[in-house]
Amino acid sequence: MLRNVLGNLAVFLPMGFFVPILKGPWTSAFRVALVCMILSLAIETLQYDSGRRVADIDDVLLNTLGGILGYAGFVGLRRGWSRGPILPPAPRVRGRSS
Repeated sequence: MLRNVLGNLAVFLPMGFFVPILKGPWTSAFRVALVCMILSLAIETLQYDSGRRVADIDDVLLNTLGGILGYAGFVGLRRGWSRGPILPPAPRVRGRSS
């Protein structure tokens, strides 16, 4: 069960990064969630129609949550990137030539 939950979250995590990169600055968490939900629903519908796999609403919810978590990571990285490097530059030693 834990493998299923983590797998569904991890599969759509990159979508949270790719949707804002492709769509530009007008992307919101709602739009990322909508894209992830529609794509996940399409996948589950195909699984149901194929008869080979079992469709599950939990997969749709977890995939959507994975996309939202990916978007949160994207926003956090973008804000951190705009502030400059995370680590300060190394101090320079005077009087020594390299």
